[in-house]
This record gives sequence, structure tokens and C-alpha cells, in this order.
Amino acid sequence: NPFAPLSDHEDMEVIPTVPVRTHKPPPIYIKNVTKYAALVNTLSRLVGKDTFTCKARVTDLVVNAKTTESYRGIIRYLKERHADYHTFQLEEEKAYRIVIRHLHQSIPVELIKKELTELGHKVRNVAPVIHPVTKQTLPLFFVDLEPGLNNKDIFNIETLCYTRINVEEPHKQHLIVQCKRCQEYGHTKSYCQHKPKCVKCAGDHFTKDCGKPANTPATCALCNGEHPANYKGCIVHRELQRSRKQRPVYDHPSAIRRIQQPANQPPPPLQQSRHFPPLNTNLSFAQVAAGPQPPLAPHPVSNPSTSGDINTLLSSFLSDFKSLITPLISLLTTVVSRLLPNQAH
Repeated sequence: NPFAPLSDHEDMEVIPTVPVRTHKPPPIYIKNVTKYAALVNTLSRLVGKDTFTCKARVTDLVVNAKTTESYRGIIRYLKERHADYHTFQLEEEKAYRIVIRHLHQSIPVELIKKELTELGHKVRNVAPVIHPVTKQTLPLFFVDLEPGLNNKDIFNIETLCYTRINVEEPHKQHLIVQCKRCQEYGHTKSYCQHKPKCVKCAGDHFTKDCGKPANTPATCALCNGEHPANYKGCIVHRELQRSRKQRPVYDHPSAIRRIQQPANQPPPPLQQSRHFPPLNTNLSFAQVAAGPQPPLAPHPVSNPSTSGDINTLLSSFLSDFKSLITPLISLLTTVVSRLLPNQAH
């Protein structure tokens, strides 16, 4: 039987393979590039041809690596050359962050890490949450897990350190992140190699090395105003926040139609449905509920040029007015004559 060797493997369990998701490396922003040709030739020799692309901007040069290996090679070269650049963390290196509520503030982070490890999770870091204003330690802990297939299983934990806990995702921050090294917005100091800028005096040094007297005004490193660079009322920060909130979605079909439509062309008229009559805003609710009413006959309006002379109209009006006022005068006279004898008694 030629198929006999296959019968020995019929009872073997087939384990499905999980496809590994590959992430695109983050861009690298390089400043003060004066010799572009020499730079790209060096990078191509180090990481290979067709492994990266570049895009020049007014402020910097953006390098996009196609693979993680080429990204690491470019970063290694830039660090050795002390280049002026910043980038972001690789997606596969990002920790899986969660928040644990209701744990007492005095619990050591080593104990939390130990119990989570015993439950099958690889813990990278545990940090207590401190209130930003009062600086008081809160019953909250940030936990960073190593990327793994069982990361979401941590939400099923109900008890930890003899405490009933709630495991939640951290709230998304709506403010733009600011680098504490160069004071620019959009990246963090962990992946920044720009020249340092002081948050107090805008000097070319780290903030911890600043010798500015306390009685002298601060200088912003972004707008040169008399305030620290991390002041949220800075015009640079406000403009970034405003542009972030008002950023249009140009790839949406409705936005594309608005862009393609000429500015002087009026919008198309709304089509009335044949099942509903046109709306009349002058009708009350009772008139609408009563249903459609037959149209009223127009009140005839007399035209002086066709109904006779103006004197005839005036005499007719006086006659009608006299016929109305005479009964009223008679009634008033009767009432007064009856009231006078009563007042005499």
C-alpha cells in the first residue's frame, strides 16, 4: 500500500500556527542635513539598497525604514555620529499597559510583580500613580506587560494581594506630548537626540543644569515669551491643539466632493418627498393636526379708482360710523341718568 506511511500520522494533532503580525518601523526625523548624497550612500552601504526611503521637509529629513533590521542599523549609525534626530519606539517593543485600581498605596511594587508573574504574566514595570497637583500617592498602579498572546487575560483577574481589584485600560491623553530634552512637541525624550534646551531659560543645556536666578523671568524655548517652555498657554501649544482638533478628514468621500465642487457653485436644491407636503412654519399644531383645509377665498379689496369717487366712500364711512356711535351715546345717557338720582339719596 503506497499510502501506508501516511496512516501513522492520522492521529497526530495539528497545531494551527498563529500568523505573526509585522509592524512598519517608525519614521526617523533628522535635522541639519547638509550632505544628502553622502548620507544616503552611507546608509545604503550599511543597511542595503531599497531598504529605506527619504522625504525632505523645510525643517528636517524624514527617513522611513522598510524593515526592523534596517531601522536598527540606521539608528545605530546616527547614534555613533551623534546626529541631531528623534524617532519613536518600535511597535513590537511597546509594553502592554494596564491600570489596577483599589490596591493599597503601601503595597510594594515587587509584591505586585511577583503575584502577576505567578499568574503567568511577564511584567516589565510596576509604578504607583501620583496625583499631579497634590503629589499624593493614589490607590492606582500602572503595570507594563511584555507583549504576549495572554496580555488580555489580565482583565479576568479579580483578586490580587488579598484585594478585590479592577483592571482597566489607561485613559487616552488628549494633550500633545512634549519632549523634556529639546522642549518640542510630538515626541518624548526617550527617543530624542536633539540638542538639549532648558525649560526655564531656553539655554543649550539640560534643565537640571540651569543656573537662572529665581527672580528673573523665564524664557520660552519655542516662542521666546516670558514663560517656561511647558506653559500650556504658550501660543505654540495653543496652535498645535487647535490644528489637532480642527484637522479635516480629506480622504472622506464627502470631503472630496466639497473640495472638487467650485466655490461659486450653489448647493443643489433639496428634493421634496412626494409622500409629504412642503413644510409651512406658519401653521400651529392644532392646524396641522386638523389636516389640510380648503383655501380661503381672498377678501375683496375695493379700489378707489373703480368703486366711485373718494367723497362717496368718505360719506359712506361717516354714515356707517354714525349708525354705530348713536346707540352707544343713547346707552351712555340712560346709565348716567339712572346713577344721578341714586347719588342724590
